[in-house]
Amino acid sequence: MKTEFMALWDRFSTDPNARVMVLAATNRPSELDEAIMRRLPQAFEIGMPERKERAEILKVTLKGERVEPDIDYDHLAPNARVMVLAATNRPSELDEAIMRRLPQAFEIGMPERKERAEILKVTLKGERVEPDIDYDHLARLCEGYTGSYIFELCKKAAYFPIREILEEERKWRPYPLSFI
Repeated sequence: MKTEFMALWDRFSTDPNARVMVLAATNRPSELDEAIMRRLPQAFEIGMPERKERAEILKVTLKGERVEPDIDYDHLAPNARVMVLAATNRPSELDEAIMRRLPQAFEIGMPERKERAEILKVTLKGERVEPDIDYDHLARLCEGYTGSYIFELCKKAAYFPIREILEEERKWRPYPLSFI
């Protein structure tokens, strides 16, 4: 989810440098345990939007994200049960009271070489890359990288050709007459 949108929408801290970030939402706030409520830094009650408004919020939130093309935003179940999902890179720093109230915990480890190669393929799908690109070799070079790090690496790598072009332009750019 885009942090810019979340910062405007719910005013929770979305600082990417935060040690542990928990975003929670429910349409049954009365069912939240008091222990959890005491540990949340802020709480806001926002009325539940109508179905069309929820679909519009979802469209805005997911704008620019890769999503399944056949999602029907206008027919989302209005009475669907809510699932609270929490994610962190530092599970050891989560409060024990919160951990006891989450019924399931799953550890998703670092991607293996084949998984990193697949992440690279998915990330670069539709981009202009060399036809003989060796995804397996790149995956070996990315050992220890998470999927999000690989995604960011691909974004940064896309800027290198632009930098090279600009440097070449600077070398050959004639000086203005006023400079001489």
